[in-house]
Amino acid sequence: MQLNSRQLRAFLLVAQQRNFSRAADLLGVTQSGLSVLIRDLETQIGFRLFDRTTRHVSLTEFGAEFHPVVERTLSDLESAVHRIARSASTQERCLTIGATQFMSTYVMPAAIAEFNASSRGVQARLVDSDRANICPLVESGKLDMAVGIFLRPGSGVQGAPLVEGSFSAVRAGSPSKRRKAIAWSDLAHETLILLPDENPIQQRVNEQLSRIERGHADLVFNHIETQVAMAETGAGVAIVPSLALPAFRRRKIEVQDLIDPVVPLEIWQIWNGAGRQRDDMATFTDFLKRYIAQWAG
Repeated sequence: MQLNSRQLRAFLLVAQQRNFSRAADLLGVTQSGLSVLIRDLETQIGFRLFDRTTRHVSLTEFGAEFHPVVERTLSDLESAVHRIARSASTQERCLTIGATQFMSTYVMPAAIAEFNASSRGVQARLVDSDRANICPLVESGKLDMAVGIFLRPGSGVQGAPLVEGSFSAVRAGSPSKRRKAIAWSDLAHETLILLPDENPIQQRVNEQLSRIERGHADLVFNHIETQVAMAETGAGVAIVPSLALPAFRRRKIEVQDLIDPVVPLEIWQIWNGAGRQRDDMATFTDFLKRYIAQWAG
């Protein structure tokens, strides 16, 4: 079987336009030339792709099944070509790294600056993005890799934890006060300051809160920074990832580890699922593990 990208593009255009004439114009060939491309493709794959009349063109059952496969194949090919061409255009490789809001604010700028100052042949570039957009950007090849608190890397991407933490309760108080661990059940009568339910971090918290009988209304905010700021005013108790706490060392807050149970939460690194990490990505990963360990320590 010797399929080529021109045949596959011809198939996608006809499927999109439902019209051979318009599809031929978009591909830059005559209508008869387009028909030859489709006929050769059908001959090679062994099944008919379109039902065609003088007024109507539609996908056959097999054509409809074939369509997403072709769409994904060409998209992956274009992303790979773009990524390789970008790397080949300069001697110094550019590593494009996405990060969620918290990581982009408190961790990654200084980490990338330190990496770029010491690295030879590789320069990292930060892209801050919403959590929902991170995985699609990595899968498409627009990001080489990304870091954030991900419960699941997502389909189409591979991932591995960089650092593991847990959860802590944050309330107004003295930062010098010695930490005293408390159980999740000790929060039963507290006003809690939480993230929205659709946030994966909050979903992990909700698994524990669902086991506690609580009668208090909660306060909900979009960002960890707001949670901690509200806790500092005495508005309630914020439940935040312990890995975020180094960013708030100067706040007038008391921090208590949450136990019974200790609920793990990791900072993840993800990359395109089409292959293993490149050497430059592995180099940055090793550096970032050391950097986060020092930052959190």
